[in-house]
Amino acid sequence: MNNEKNITKNYNSDEFFERIKNQVKQHTEQTLHDFLESVGVKYESFNTLRKTKNFPRCNDAQSIADGLGVSLDYLVTGETKDSGVFKYGEDVKNILENLFSLESEQRDFLLFSLKNQIKYIQESTKK
Repeated sequence: MNNEKNITKNYNSDEFFERIKNQVKQHTEQTLHDFLESVGVKYESFNTLRKTKNFPRCNDAQSIADGLGVSLDYLVTGETKDSGVFKYGEDVKNILENLFSLESEQRDFLLFSLKNQIKYIQESTKK
């Protein structure tokens, strides 16, 4: 008697590529071609994979997910463990817009403070 569970899932490549197209359209100001090139994925390869219903290599898929600020899990399954699909992208965009509106001295002070806070958090979580 075989008690092993079958955990194999069939993922839909059409949905994967559609999620990428939607994320690029909604959260960037780039064309799909320009976005893919910016994350190191050739548009022609992407298009060939889409047409042949294949998935990209793991490192290319991860580069796309990172560039969009979403998880690879979201691109593949459409599900996310986070409260939002776009994890930090909008927050980062707003922070950068506000950062560049500051005077140079204010910006330098804020960046210095932020670096110190990050270092403090990293060190305090190691203990």
